[in-house]
Amino acid sequence: MSLLWRVTIVFLIFGIGEAFAQGSPQTPEKFTVYSRMVGRDVTFKTDLDVPDGSGPFPAVILLHGCGGLYPSRAPMLWRRALREMGYATMIIESFTPRGWPERICTTEPQIGGQGQNDRLAEAFGAARLLRSLPSIKKDGVVLMGFSHGAGTVLFAAQRDDAYWSAAGRSNQIERFDALIAAYPWCGKEKHAFRTKLRPVQTPLLILIGDSDNYTPTEFCTAYAKFRGSISNDTVHLKVYPGALHSFDSGQPPQVATGCGGLTGGCNSKVSFGHSETAFQQAKKDVKAFLTERLP
Repeated sequence: MSLLWRVTIVFLIFGIGEAFAQGSPQTPEKFTVYSRMVGRDVTFKTDLDVPDGSGPFPAVILLHGCGGLYPSRAPMLWRRALREMGYATMIIESFTPRGWPERICTTEPQIGGQGQNDRLAEAFGAARLLRSLPSIKKDGVVLMGFSHGAGTVLFAAQRDDAYWSAAGRSNQIERFDALIAAYPWCGKEKHAFRTKLRPVQTPLLILIGDSDNYTPTEFCTAYAKFRGSISNDTVHLKVYPGALHSFDSGQPPQVATGCGGLTGGCNSKVSFGHSETAFQQAKKDVKAFLTERLP
């Protein structure tokens, strides 16, 4: 064998090893999980972004709000911020694969708890897929959601396993290493989030503005107090002065009609819009939270 061929073979072997360390084989473009709400298996596209370097990296699954991936830019803005912190991110578009409208902010029952709980299907699937990749830390998979997606995060914190067992898919339940809920519907006094007394076992961070009238701040304050009292310091709440709903959306402040407010009705006048001050502080809070809680 010539010297040239030996050098070429060594180079190829080195290149293969380096590619494997960075996460090869490539991430599958799609994954399929069962959706109880639509009563069938549903296929979701993967959208994985991995920082430069060899890894493995912790990863954050990002679940959009009731308006879909747009016009709110929150998932993409957080992707950029998390990449700078050294985190991979996977963004899941949840509505189109189910056959739902692109925006469901005034659509029942998708907007409510049933729709939010059902989105755990793809959250579980994404976590399972991420842990199969060499580029991702097996003990560093985080679920982060915004508004409607944040409600899904609270269902993950509640671990309503009975819901998934009833669907015949209990084996699809997956754990998360940390949870972040940005301006979720935290539930009124008799809501299941409050009345079920199971402690929150996974570290949970809730982010919300004190001027949020869409998913009222007082509901999340009460949730954190109630759940935190039985959860051994796993529930954490950050409230940002003057910030509206979707304070990280990149959208100018505006008023619209949606399902929420103090009554939870679907004809509520609600406000939302970006606050750069709140967003910058939220990034610091998220970084500190994840740094402390992930190994």
